[in-house]
Amino acid sequence: TSCINDDYDHTIPSRAHRETEEETTKETTDQTQQTHPATRYTIDEIADIDWAVSNSPDFDVSTPEQFAGVVKFVNEKAPDDFINIRLMNDLDLDDYEWEPMNDFTGNIDGNWHVINNIHLNTPNNNHNGIIGNNGGPIGVFNLSIRNAEVNGGEYAGIILGEGYMLNFENVYASGTVVSDGGYVGALIGRCSPSMIYDSCSMDVTVNGEEAEYFSYTQEHETHSEDDLEKIYTLTLRDDHTVVRSDEDYDPWNLTWRIIYNGDIVLERLAEHEFEYKFFREEPGTYIIYLTEYSSSFGGYVRISNMVEYEIP
Repeated sequence: TSCINDDYDHTIPSRAHRETEEETTKETTDQTQQTHPATRYTIDEIADIDWAVSNSPDFDVSTPEQFAGVVKFVNEKAPDDFINIRLMNDLDLDDYEWEPMNDFTGNIDGNWHVINNIHLNTPNNNHNGIIGNNGGPIGVFNLSIRNAEVNGGEYAGIILGEGYMLNFENVYASGTVVSDGGYVGALIGRCSPSMIYDSCSMDVTVNGEEAEYFSYTQEHETHSEDDLEKIYTLTLRDDHTVVRSDEDYDPWNLTWRIIYNGDIVLERLAEHEFEYKFFREEPGTYIIYLTEYSSSFGGYVRISNMVEYEIP
């Protein structure tokens, strides 16, 4: 799935907002005009904790007070619960200073609604976004986030600061992310390379620059053949076995990565494998290359050429 904004058909904004072109233009213009934080309530002041406790772990959220109650419930009472959040209305959060949900496991179903004007201002804290970090699998579906403002430390993005085992489907976001920390992205800071984005789009600036990639990880995993410092040379046999060169190099967590029809379908340790044949034989396009863990990046980077073959 491409991360370029033009690939998105904008189904979500049109269904979720039903706004006129003039209103959309005004919203974009107002995006840079920030309300002074002193005029906003904290979510501690509005959180409906009793409602959250009585509805746990499945929340049909209709008001900012209920949503704030869910945030406080997740952060204080339910670290091991699988949480399901479904929006029943559009939410305008412009009057509030919001907080991330931490150690979150579960689903957020926007139900084709919108979260407008969320403000997440924690510049001295790490893991900032609607979800700070995950405790288990996360799914985000059918959600539009408009005019978001994120100001955080390391691991920052509009939806998620850092997380793994993720699936985003029919998600749109606009807004700004500002941070002088590391691992900062548009929707997500750091995540697994196998993160799935299905029918997602964005109009986000990260530190003043228009974002082209959904996450820090996605941006830094994208290499051209011109700027890649290849360590290993891969060759492909007629039976689709991939053979790697024997280099005098000691990689950290050397890994085969297999992409089938555009999706990462397998990552397998390769330290002691000088050749590998992927088990799948279904029709389609296969791409295989090697990665290693980079401590400076905080994730895996490609260190070989890519071999590609097709099974008709």
